Amino acid sequence: MARRSPAPLRRDIPHADRALRDEIVELIEQRGKLYEQELGPLARIHFDRHLYQPLLIESSNTEVKISPPPLNESEKRFVADLRDWWRDSGSVLHPEAELFLLRNQARGRGVGFSLEGRGFYPDFIVWLIDRGHQRVVFVEPNGMLPARAYAEDEKAPLHERLADLSDAIAERSGLPAGTVSLHASIVSATSHAEPKPRYDDASWKLEDFTSKNILFPAPACRYLETLLAT
Repeated sequence: MARRSPAPLRRDIPHADRALRDEIVELIEQRGKLYEQELGPLARIHFDRHLYQPLLIESSNTEVKISPPPLNESEKRFVADLRDWWRDSGSVLHPEAELFLLRNQARGRGVGFSLEGRGFYPDFIVWLIDRGHQRVVFVEPNGMLPARAYAEDEKAPLHERLADLSDAIAERSGLPAGTVSLHASIVSATSHAEPKPRYDDASWKLEDFTSKNILFPAPACRYLETLLAT
C-alpha cells in the first residue's frame, strides 16, 4: 500500500502569537509527533486508518484559522468511536478486512449528491474491503433535533437511492455484480432518549430509526456494527 500523504494544511497564525507559531513549526519539523500524537498546540485526533493526517479538531483559539475546516465535536466523536471499535472488536469481527476512512471535502472537491436541487456532501466516507466485497458508507454525524420528518428530509433517505447505483458502479469498474455496495447513514449527535417531535409525533422507536439508517452512538460503539454489517 502506498504511503499516505499528509493533509494539505494552511496555517494563518497571528504574528503576535509567537509561542504558538514556534510550536507549530516544531511540530512540522518532527512529523511523527504531528501525525501520530494528539498532544500539543494543535488539537487533533489520530486514526491510522484515515487516508491523510493530521485530523485537526476545533479549538477555543478563535484567532487561528485552519483549512480545511477542523472537526466539530460530533465529527470528532465519530472518528474516535470508529478508531476504538476497530481496535477493540472490528478487526476481530472482520479479520480479513481492510478499513479506510476519508473525511469528505466540500463542494467542488468532495463526493456529493444532488438532492432536491441542492448539493449534499456527507462528512465522511467509510470503505470496508472484506474478501472481495467493497462496502462504501457515506456518513453524516449530526444532531437529529433540528431535522425534518423523514418523509420531508432530503439527506436521511439517501441510502434508498444508493442501492440502485451499486451494481452500476461495479460494472463500470469491471467488477462482478454484488461486489460493491453503497450505503448512507445519519449518526445522530443527540441520544435516542431525547424526543424527536417531527418523527411521527415522537413515536418512532429505536428500531424504526435503525431501519432507516439513522443510528445513535450509545451504548458504546455498537452502532458501528450496524453501520459496517456485511
